[in-house]
Amino acid sequence: MTGAIGIVGTGRMGAAMWRRLHGAGRTATVYDVERAATDALVALGAPAAVDPASLAASADVVILSLPRSSDVAAVVDGAKGLAAALRPGALVLDTTSGEPSMSARVATIIADAAGAYLDAGVSGGVAGAESGTLKIMVGGDADAYARAWPVLDLLGTRIWHCGPAGTGHAMKTVLNLAAQTKLMAEIESLALGVKAGLDARQIAEVLELAVWQHFLLGPDGRIPFQFVLDLVGKDFDVAMGLAAERGVTVPVTSAAVQSMRAIRADVGGDADLMEFVGVVERWNEIRLDGTGGSG
Repeated sequence: MTGAIGIVGTGRMGAAMWRRLHGAGRTATVYDVERAATDALVALGAPAAVDPASLAASADVVILSLPRSSDVAAVVDGAKGLAAALRPGALVLDTTSGEPSMSARVATIIADAAGAYLDAGVSGGVAGAESGTLKIMVGGDADAYARAWPVLDLLGTRIWHCGPAGTGHAMKTVLNLAAQTKLMAEIESLALGVKAGLDARQIAEVLELAVWQHFLLGPDGRIPFQFVLDLVGKDFDVAMGLAAERGVTVPVTSAAVQSMRAIRADVGGDADLMEFVGVVERWNEIRLDGTGGSG
């Protein structure tokens, strides 16, 4: 599908997607509830809308990049929401890591407004968005998916149509659950090994801990994930909610959730995901800096 594009939510990921599209010759209109979030893009040539409705009135494709499903619902509904001014046949691509059941409800609202909604969970971070190498997991109507392909293809290299509305965000929830629980287990493994006198870099090599070899033990030292603990906690909450809806027992996830809540209480919800490493170090009186041993 060709035509005008709009982006609602220009935090790190939304701004990165705008830069990717702009670099490909597709300058998108932007809106964010925090005006400062759009200022840098406006300086680069982005048109700015005053509210979601005015953005929807000028766009054939609307990309949502928001923290939570509740934010999506607020942007879509209401007098100045997207649904009130959506162009007939317009596509709404929701890249929020959202709640699958709420995404299915939003799809109905968009359909009632003569548009088409795709829940499009993304993975790959700011770097992936800027380079167009995101993983994208899409739920929604197959025809809408086909029409959205030109935009999806600009943003990602591995793209899956997972099924009807809600399944894209369900897949992203499963991915988040696996990735975040794994990262926590890996840091505990590093902590145990270092406490036992092993070298952290060697542990990471033996266990093939690619993420920590880059973000923690690489030549540049500790690199922020650019993802705050509040959003990590939100992703865990979405996973626990989906598990409850589907009647799935997740004892390992439950333990990870409690650990993350303790860490977030220690350093604050605005702390970067990397900060939980420091908490684990303090709990165990070690330093995971690649030198081995405790201290």
